[in-house]
Amino acid sequence: MNINKKTHFFKLLAIPAIALVTASLIAPGVGQASESEPTTDHIFTTLPEKSLNESLMEPGALTPPPPPTLYYEGFTSSLITSQYLVSAYSNLSISGSSSLQISAETKSSASASQGGVTVGLERWTGSDWVEFGKTRTKSSALAYNSLNYASNVTKGYYYRIKSDHWASSGINKESRTLYSSTVFVSN
Repeated sequence: MNINKKTHFFKLLAIPAIALVTASLIAPGVGQASESEPTTDHIFTTLPEKSLNESLMEPGALTPPPPPTLYYEGFTSSLITSQYLVSAYSNLSISGSSSLQISAETKSSASASQGGVTVGLERWTGSDWVEFGKTRTKSSALAYNSLNYASNVTKGYYYRIKSDHWASSGINKESRTLYSSTVFVSN
């Protein structure tokens, strides 16, 4: 490493250090912990009988609502960096008083020799997502594979779909898992 690169490196480290020192001089004590007098206000001497999740329950729900899914997509997911898997789509909607419409599709590139999608409906038990009914799979050498069907469900529960999408050529395979948004089927 030559001397110019070392100097440049140290200059980059100096900028955040200068900003930190300047901020501590301008506003001393900000962000530091301090002791406070013990409070004698006993507003919350007992815990509420219902949890926050239970207080947000839908009328007629048999379980509290599920936590937000960290990874879900109910729209086309473009896979720009993929060689074989072009896009993946999944959607769940209410289609009757106790029926859900399930749809999912996978688009493969021209260089893929096989593509497909597997869809499974999941029901929230109040503490975990469990498989509800049978999973369905569609795969072929076509560039477009889709599943679209209705499923009868039990009222009073939250549902979502998990869809696995893939495309391959020989031993090379690309895949993506999508979770739909959650749907509540009321009583």
